[in-house]
Amino acid sequence: MKRFLVGGGVILTLLLTGCNDSTTTLTPGDPNDPSFQSFQDGFGDLQSATNSMTNTAMNVMGDVVNGNTASPVFQGITYTLLYNETTQFWVAHLVLDNEAGSVASFTDSVQFVSNGGPVKYPSLPELDYVRSFLTFNAEGPEGSATGFQNIIATPTVLDSTITVSVNGSGGFEGSFTHSRTDSSGTTDCVLDAAFSSTYSHLVWDVTHGTEGQCPRSGSFVHTGDLHVVCTGAHPGDAEKHWTVTATFENGIGTVTVVSGGNVWHFPATCE
Repeated sequence: MKRFLVGGGVILTLLLTGCNDSTTTLTPGDPNDPSFQSFQDGFGDLQSATNSMTNTAMNVMGDVVNGNTASPVFQGITYTLLYNETTQFWVAHLVLDNEAGSVASFTDSVQFVSNGGPVKYPSLPELDYVRSFLTFNAEGPEGSATGFQNIIATPTVLDSTITVSVNGSGGFEGSFTHSRTDSSGTTDCVLDAAFSSTYSHLVWDVTHGTEGQCPRSGSFVHTGDLHVVCTGAHPGDAEKHWTVTATFENGIGTVTVVSGGNVWHFPATCE
């Protein structure tokens, strides 16, 4: 379940140590600040939720384009992909069930548009764009999460590469529990998180898939609220608004995190 934690406990430190929200001028955060280092280490959890939804949507699109519409059989994975003749959308259902007790499910409705109209089997050179409406649910020992992603993907076919430009929006909500032990004792926390996302002109090279690579260009913004209640060695009750912005150029990304009156910058990593 950790992969869907949206920063989880690492953001608690930002919440409890952040500056006053009334600050109007952002103060550069100390890169050696433990709170920033914790957030930097845990940022992958936040982005993993978005990446998992985007990768699922891209994989479904690729399956249709490549004619891979049969249901594969793998341990811990259930996948179906069927075409609805009435709505003219492909509908995919994906369930991932691991031995640790975590279950993640995705439902994606995808429509291909060529020459101004929906088509069942698209030809890439003639494809105008693809619509994807995806929902996500996850449950595990550490909590639960739900999300959605609505995107329009526009392909560009070159001699040896295929790129896709993505625009759209999404959202994610989760409730989690976690514990941390230090020299003072054990702290138990409950985290409630909710954020919205915007994707602007994110361009991927999808020639060989999107997993493990950052966008070549474009940006995304996550904004949301976190409410953390802790008991034990470090009790606290805090709620704070935060914004994460990532901008990519030539496949290299820079992340800006704003919490209260502090701002941090660090390189983006994509998994």
